[in-house]
Amino acid sequence: MSRVFIIDDDGTDITAFHDALKNTGSEVFFTGNAYKFIRYAQELTPDLYIINTDMENTDSHAVIEYMMSQNFSHRAPIVAVSNKLNIISDGISHYLKRSEISTLLPEITNSYCKGGQYYDVLLVEKDFSSPLSMSEC
Repeated sequence: MSRVFIIDDDGTDITAFHDALKNTGSEVFFTGNAYKFIRYAQELTPDLYIINTDMENTDSHAVIEYMMSQNFSHRAPIVAVSNKLNIISDGISHYLKRSEISTLLPEITNSYCKGGQYYDVLLVEKDFSSPLSMSEC
């Protein structure tokens, strides 16, 4: 059974997350508190992190930066969920619009946690001086 850990400080999407993930066989953990998210993520060793990047009371970018500094993304992929996909951050494995939670989140979860499905991936690195062509990837 895979473990999915979600942070969303207002909880408005928790029903959507729950409904989308209930048939994936995943054990879902949810918090609205950044400190608990970081602390429990170290103990629960999730297979997938989901971060609402539109949180009003929590700086999701600071959470992501901390996760990157502690190599969380080496342990499990990070999925960013947002109404507006205008952020690009190192370490994010997948970007998902909130309107796509019910349709794409189950597939993405199965792909990352169980494998066997493929998605195009955009790799974002700090050095943009020599971008790779698709033939080099």
